[in-house]
Amino acid sequence: MLLWCIYFVLFVSCGATVSKYDVKVKEKVPLNNNLTKQYINITYNKNNFTKNVILKSANSFHVREPNKSGINLIAIVNKEEIYSVLKHLRTIGALKISASVKCMKRIMQPTHNIKRLADTSIQHYASLFNGLMKKIPEDAYENNIDKEFIILNLVVTANEIVYDINKNILRKIINQTKITPLDKKKENNTIINVKEELYDNYLDGKKEYMEYICLYYKICRMYPAYSDYIAVVINEILKLPRNRFNYFMTNFIVLMKEQANFFKTFLGDKLVSKINDNLEEIFYRDIKNTRTILISLQKLLLGKHKLISPNNKNDKTILKAIIILIDIVDKAFDNDENDMFSIFFDNTIIFFRNWAKVGEENIARSMGNFVRHFVNTLRYNWKTFVREEVKTLLDIIITGKTKNKEVYKYLFTEGSRFVKSKPETKSDGEV
Repeated sequence: MLLWCIYFVLFVSCGATVSKYDVKVKEKVPLNNNLTKQYINITYNKNNFTKNVILKSANSFHVREPNKSGINLIAIVNKEEIYSVLKHLRTIGALKISASVKCMKRIMQPTHNIKRLADTSIQHYASLFNGLMKKIPEDAYENNIDKEFIILNLVVTANEIVYDINKNILRKIINQTKITPLDKKKENNTIINVKEELYDNYLDGKKEYMEYICLYYKICRMYPAYSDYIAVVINEILKLPRNRFNYFMTNFIVLMKEQANFFKTFLGDKLVSKINDNLEEIFYRDIKNTRTILISLQKLLLGKHKLISPNNKNDKTILKAIIILIDIVDKAFDNDENDMFSIFFDNTIIFFRNWAKVGEENIARSMGNFVRHFVNTLRYNWKTFVREEVKTLLDIIITGKTKNKEVYKYLFTEGSRFVKSKPETKSDGEV
């Protein structure tokens, strides 16, 4: 299901323009920044960390309540919550930078005073948030799903800014420190250790931020989520040579078609047939284009908490639906017993990396297990109301409209009820 959105993601993204700062997602996946053009909610100048902050709203397809005073009350509450998050990010981010500087000073033992460098870096970080409230359009506060997207965007981007600032501080310390040839090897090992610690802090920071907004604002998302693991697998697929890449894509399409009956039960024959046709059009074309598509999908999954906003209002709506859909797929694996999906991912990656030793027969078996586990997890966790949400979202993504106005209304004002629900125990499930 998640992968069936690829064609539509690319189609509606083609009119987007490059943001002033394309925030890279620092997962263990290399990204090609020249491929997918997109808007990112929050942009900043990577080189000098200026105040150039832009926040774009996903206000299209709002379903406004008839009670205007009710809307105003919701907007006031949402605005206060966003402002509260901004203050927290500004404070915690400065503390994180200060702690990182102390760590670098202890490990690197620079010969010069870096206090001024630390103070300047913290000031640059603070400047990004000082005027941010004014940059958010007023209509962005009028429903809860847009508020969630803004807060998710803020915490993810704040964490990335801290990481970039810390790396910038490390570069300046290295450039200003004189190293003798005898100390060069030791210094290189030290730098590697510092970089690894900064990266680990980045990953820990993202998890801490996600836990924070879940605890205090009830905006809960998995991290790492199923879609994050998918992005890592895509990275391994992209490393495959041409013949193995073609083998994988051909078998993947066959395996997904074998599972089509599950999706037909709630999407209908016509919609599933249309999705299948588009998948074939994407993956049976030139291999270079297919690789480009996968890179774009990888980037979308890693940046899912950054609202992508092309110029056309209908395109905004489609991409907003895709983000909600990704959240719904991720949620299905939130209570995966014994972390089964992570085991599947680990085995799949090992097989890709050892293709020659493993053999195509075992690769095909691993792929089959992977796809069946994916579909079986959705079948188990997606009750009737969840399938209605998915159907409504796919109707919007593919046709631009839906007949289920009731589901559509709450999806685009409150978000998915499935995503907001608590994980259920095995005995509560519906097969």
